[in-house]
Amino acid sequence: MLKYLQDESSEVSKVLFTGLDFAGKSSIILTLKREFAQIGDVSPTQGSQKRMFDFLGKQISEWDLGGQRKYRISYLKRPNDYFANTSVAIYVIDIQEEDRFDESIDYLKKVVKKFEELEISPFVHIFFHKYDPAIVQYHNDQYKNVVERLKENIKEKVSYDHLDFHKTSIFDISSIVKAMSSVFLSLVPKTVLIDTTLQEFVNKTNSKGVIIVDDNSLLISSYFVDDEIKDLAEDSIPYFLSLNDSFERVDTDSLETIESTNKTTVIQKDENYFIFSKLSLKKEAPPYYLLLIKDTPEYDKNNIQSISTLFGEILY
Repeated sequence: MLKYLQDESSEVSKVLFTGLDFAGKSSIILTLKREFAQIGDVSPTQGSQKRMFDFLGKQISEWDLGGQRKYRISYLKRPNDYFANTSVAIYVIDIQEEDRFDESIDYLKKVVKKFEELEISPFVHIFFHKYDPAIVQYHNDQYKNVVERLKENIKEKVSYDHLDFHKTSIFDISSIVKAMSSVFLSLVPKTVLIDTTLQEFVNKTNSKGVIIVDDNSLLISSYFVDDEIKDLAEDSIPYFLSLNDSFERVDTDSLETIESTNKTTVIQKDENYFIFSKLSLKKEAPPYYLLLIKDTPEYDKNNIQSISTLFGEILY
């Protein structure tokens, strides 16, 4: 689960979560931490909450700003305390609450203005949140139009060059993983080398695809032979991470499907074999996880050790 660091330094990248109350900011964070049981009981964040963790060897300071009106007023009055040094901002909008769209856009405009006053220009990622699978199934055309109108209103009213848009839902975990991963990967320059290494690994192992994620459910790198395998792998990652969390809480010696020597699990679904392995790159460092998709269940432990070693050399 999420590993916290004790101290900040000049190398810290600040990620700011903001938006109105009940937009779903805290639920997104809990989803990444795979603390699903807490989501049903989550209450509006009181003030600001800060977490420190490691991402690809870089310290991340994650700020979750409660969205209640009294707190929003406080943040805007004291921007140096909350908005200063922001590397990237995530602004969450509940797309099912149309009567608050104007309020949400107005607050976004004020936040961006504070960035400009502080002479910073962080990229702002807009999460159109609660774009749930039920909406996609029964009201997709309606909400597509809602999102497009909302996007146009934001572009018209918020004069800011660095905006990006994502559709997310806690009921579609892969949507959160993909959106959050794109945010964090933008902060780390090592990703091109990691991507090249992973592509070579897929070719060497005759695999259909591979994903590496960290312990915060964030996608580090991936490579696939086609979009069908890409979608299959990305949808499967939350399942394997949750399965791993369950294994961590029980006596794995009693589970025949787990190889305790290299902590690798092999599962078949239809014609595909999923090989999921925990990578320990450095003592006392957070683990990473590899998901390999193949036509056969056979895999070479030396290849997995090799990618683990290479990955560790890149990061550390």
